[in-house]
Amino acid sequence: MTSREREALLRLAHDVPALWHAAATPPQDRQEIVRVFVDCVTVDGHEDSAQVAVTIQWAGGVASAHCLRRPGARYAQRSNVTALVARLEGLRQAGHSFAQIAEPVNREGFSPPKRTERFTGETVARVLSRRGLHGPRPRAMANVSVLRPHEYWLADLAREGPMPIATFHTWQRLGWVHSRMVPVASGRWAIGADANELERLRQLRAYQRKWPEPRSPQALTTPQRRDLQPQSR
Repeated sequence: MTSREREALLRLAHDVPALWHAAATPPQDRQEIVRVFVDCVTVDGHEDSAQVAVTIQWAGGVASAHCLRRPGARYAQRSNVTALVARLEGLRQAGHSFAQIAEPVNREGFSPPKRTERFTGETVARVLSRRGLHGPRPRAMANVSVLRPHEYWLADLAREGPMPIATFHTWQRLGWVHSRMVPVASGRWAIGADANELERLRQLRAYQRKWPEPRSPQALTTPQRRDLQPQSR
């Protein structure tokens, strides 16, 4: 090699990061760069942990070790789940709303699983609800005489399902459940569901739509008749 060729190659080596991050560099070229610089990559992880150990064997014989955090499908796979729950509970006990809780936990670096980047008021409520940490109930909700026979508070029925509260809100809007607003409980919704209705709702939740039928079966979306008809939404 001539001295000029050597200098050109050295300049190119220093330009590799810029080449890698350039918007005009296609994925195929990045793959070629990896093949030149990396001999192999070893990943060591456990299904119950979000932490994975990565060892990169670089061309030339140098190896580097890295610890990465992968998106987990469950909170149990997060190494900081204990700290997360404690933080959520502390903020809730301090009187913050679910939406207000989401702001500081996002700033502090906590994140939900399943590739969701940020907490929202709904995800905070879901975490606390599943752990029985939703905070003290309004006095009217604690009074069981407010509910009619075979009625649940919407949040309680979601836990009984179990299924997301947002799902029940959608079914309520579509008229797929019996519901009534309870004025003495600050306008919260009570859902009527006996054992047969609970089974129907579970089947509705589990039903998978199949082409060409775009809708769920009417038998699963039609509430059963009740002797005491609640005030529908």
